[in-house]
Amino acid sequence: MSRGYRVRFHLAQGEHFMHWQVKDKATGEVNYYDPAEYSLSLTNCTLKNQRATAEKIHAGENKSVCAWINADHVSVQVEACRLATIKNQDRFMYNPRRAPFWMDHENRNMDNMSFTGLVTVGRTVGIPSVSPDLGKSCQEVPIGI
Repeated sequence: MSRGYRVRFHLAQGEHFMHWQVKDKATGEVNYYDPAEYSLSLTNCTLKNQRATAEKIHAGENKSVCAWINADHVSVQVEACRLATIKNQDRFMYNPRRAPFWMDHENRNMDNMSFTGLVTVGRTVGIPSVSPDLGKSCQEVPIGI
C-alpha cells in the first residue's frame, strides 16, 4: 500500500460525526479529530474525488464517500494553538450536492490539484496564511498513528 495519509470529513452518524478522519494508508489505522478542538496541517497534498460517484450524488442519489485529500504527512495541533488561518480566497470546499468536484472561492474545479501544504481550521480546508500572533508557546500534538 502507498505511503502517506488520506484525510476526509467524516459524515457518517455516530461518535465521530463531523470530525476529520485521518487514515494511515500504509497501516490502515484511522484516527478522528474534532474540528472544534484540533487543526490539521497537511504536507504535499492532493484534492481527490471519485467523479462518477459525485455526479450521481449531484443528480440526487444518496451521499457516500467520494472525496478526500491525500497527504504525505499530517500534523495535529490543538485548535487554540494553531499557527495559521485561511483567507476566504484560499479556501476549498466540497459538496457534491452543489458541484461534483472540489471548488475554490470562484467555484472552479480543483480536483487533482496538488499543494505543498494545506490546513484545516474548524470544518474548512485551505492554503495556510501564517499568523505570528497565533499559537504562541504551544506544541504539536502527536498524531497517534
